[in-house]
Amino acid sequence: MRKRSLRRVCALILAGLVVFGTGCRSTGEGGVGDGGAADAGALSGMPRMRVPQPGGVDRAGAGDPVDAPPPMSEAPVGSGLGYRVQSGDTIEIRLRGMSTPESTVDQVDADGIIGMPHLGNIKVAGFTASEIERMVHGLYVPDYYRDATVTVLIPTQRSYYITGDARAPGHYPYIAGVTLLQAISGAGGPSDYANEKRIRIMRGDETLGPYNLVDIQNNPSLDVLIEPGDVIDVPRRIW
Repeated sequence: MRKRSLRRVCALILAGLVVFGTGCRSTGEGGVGDGGAADAGALSGMPRMRVPQPGGVDRAGAGDPVDAPPPMSEAPVGSGLGYRVQSGDTIEIRLRGMSTPESTVDQVDADGIIGMPHLGNIKVAGFTASEIERMVHGLYVPDYYRDATVTVLIPTQRSYYITGDARAPGHYPYIAGVTLLQAISGAGGPSDYANEKRIRIMRGDETLGPYNLVDIQNNPSLDVLIEPGDVIDVPRRIW
């Protein structure tokens, strides 16, 4: 009797071990049991990282183009005042790129004309240096030269003068494109006693103005260009 009971107990223990071992195998194959399958499903639903590839294609989208960054905007060109040649200016025109370089220095006459080799008289008054360069290049190439580089120089070793009630009256080196407001500002501005509304410019036999500096400051389009030899008079207020 005792032997049969012992055999049953051993059989029950053995059966329990078999069942326990089977459960451990199924759990290990699933990673974390039923919860492991659920987690894998959740991970499969997450978006995949897009890795850009050369040629504008990424692996996440099999040929989907990657958005390129917007192009950088170009800086504005040609800002500022461009000085235009006037009668009385002395300009130098250099021609390079030929077998014999040439250079012409001439003063613009009252009709706005200078003389150039092979070309004769050409009108330059009213044009900027870059405009004259293009014009001269078109006149020389290809009729006279196969190619040429044209450079126009406008000497600036000239002066204008500021008299009266500026803070620092005197003569100042002329810079192409300088305006009335800039010239007076370069002289320290009007003094405390100046009449800013009656500025005059003496140009040869002419007297230009009066100019109101307050109006020019509020509306820069009223500003005027200074020429070499100009005398800018800043009068004193009458109390």
